[in-house]
Amino acid sequence: MADVSEDEIKRELQQMDPYIFEELVAEIWESQGYQTTVRKGSGDRGIDIEATKQIPVHEKVLIQAKRYAESNKVGSKIVREYATLYQQLPDADSVVIATSSEFTSQAEVLARDLNVKLVDGNK
Repeated sequence: MADVSEDEIKRELQQMDPYIFEELVAEIWESQGYQTTVRKGSGDRGIDIEATKQIPVHEKVLIQAKRYAESNKVGSKIVREYATLYQQLPDADSVVIATSSEFTSQAEVLARDLNVKLVDGNK
């Protein structure tokens, strides 16, 4: 089997169905020892994935998955919108926005200010 480049993997991520991208993001968290629940449909209130871990301590991560094309970067408006996820589940320890694309520099600054963690398509 031929080696697949990072660029090819990123292109594949950017073209996959958004719901399959959510499932993939959940699988990545599961590989890190989390139990995940993927929420479906319009009633998810912005939480695509809930990831919890009990060991070494209880931790709950709320994840918003954005399957975007390379030319569509996640901006500060999206970061501001999803920073409110902490208010929906008060026992949440962190909010993460994961994208197949990248974040604008303004989004990165705002995320630091609002304690939102960012995972881009390169990570």
